[in-house]
Amino acid sequence: MLLDNGRINGGYYQFPHEVAQSLAYRSLSGNAAKILHRLVLEHTLMFRKQNGNLIVTHRDLRDEYVTHNRIVEAIDELDFKGLIKVAKGKGHGTALVSTYTVTFYPTSDGLKPTDDFKKCDLALVEAWQKRAASYRKKRTEKAKEQAAKREAKKIVAPDAWRGAAPDVWGVEQKIADSKSNKINKTATPYVGSTINNLGQLPLRAAKPP
Repeated sequence: MLLDNGRINGGYYQFPHEVAQSLAYRSLSGNAAKILHRLVLEHTLMFRKQNGNLIVTHRDLRDEYVTHNRIVEAIDELDFKGLIKVAKGKGHGTALVSTYTVTFYPTSDGLKPTDDFKKCDLALVEAWQKRAASYRKKRTEKAKEQAAKREAKKIVAPDAWRGAAPDVWGVEQKIADSKSNKINKTATPYVGSTINNLGQLPLRAAKPP
């Protein structure tokens, strides 16, 4: 029974003991294990007749609390260790969703399980660890690049504005000074005016009370 939020109320799905005890499964990261169980659930919801055409979007996986920037890496890990196969969607100008095959179940076209996970050994696990290190390096470099861009927006732009401000005000001041000089040169002061001779006038004595 489906609830309003799309979750299933009750029921269960089968997960083979052979897979649960395999090195491929036991060496999985937390995100990869979540994705695998989500694919098994999708396989069950499709009445076990769509293996090979299973569709689970990145949004579905985020709803399962899979870290959004680790989805691609986790799917690659499952494929690398033989637990699933991925057919990436291709389109003309439009990206299509990928389809998945769980290797320990029969496919929709009647083929038997390939059980590729049984080929996973310690050497393959170590090879994946090196590959995962390259993913971590890329994430670190991307995080540093994004941090540098954020700092550039916070620091460089205001400095540029502050550096340009004195030049702008200096030009405006020069224009104002040139205008005032022209006014002073063209104006003819009235020599006998009281205003021009205020400094020379004697102060009047105060009247006695």
